[in-house]
Amino acid sequence: MKKIDLLSFVIALLFLASCNGKQSGTETAEEGEDMSSETTPAETTTMTVSTEESQIAWEGTMVGVYSHDGIVKLEEGSMEVAGDEIVGGEFVVDLTTMTATDENYNAEEGKTKEKLIGHLSSEDFFNVEQYPTAKFVITSYDEANNSVSGDLTIRGNTHEETVENVSFDSESGKVTGTLTFDRTKYDVSFQAPAQDMVLSDDIELDIDLSLQPMGAA
Repeated sequence: MKKIDLLSFVIALLFLASCNGKQSGTETAEEGEDMSSETTPAETTTMTVSTEESQIAWEGTMVGVYSHDGIVKLEEGSMEVAGDEIVGGEFVVDLTTMTATDENYNAEEGKTKEKLIGHLSSEDFFNVEQYPTAKFVITSYDEANNSVSGDLTIRGNTHEETVENVSFDSESGKVTGTLTFDRTKYDVSFQAPAQDMVLSDDIELDIDLSLQPMGAA
């Protein structure tokens, strides 16, 4: 009986060892499958803004009366992207390039495009002589809401703003979006002298950028 019990004990040990070996092999295979399913992160690429092909359209409104609009160009800029995701960027706007494109003027009343741009460039508004540029630095990108947040600097004042409706096409390098900011936060605080005319505090920007690989001609 002792021999039979000893033999049974040895067989039981061998059986348990065999089962453990199979289970371990199965776990290793599963771990290997998990590792192979991991996605390699997209490489971050820096792209530069084509200042010739990019512009920002602006609009200011005299509430209930009329609006003025125009464009302004960029001095320089770059954007960091990883696949279709925006991960960073910095843009400098050349305020000396402001031009008006609307037709809400009356030369007989002394209202011209040139006079408007002169006023916008004065200390009443952007004080371009002292602050010839504005700057936007991206701090975060919300892919779910198609928005980019960042720090906007105008007249030496910096506040966080959000660009909405962001569209980025990685193949063409086109980036578009809209930004509305309260000018009074940046000391652009001029108010219309006539009591029945109210100049909106909000300035609306339509951003249209063309990006190209770093170093491209």
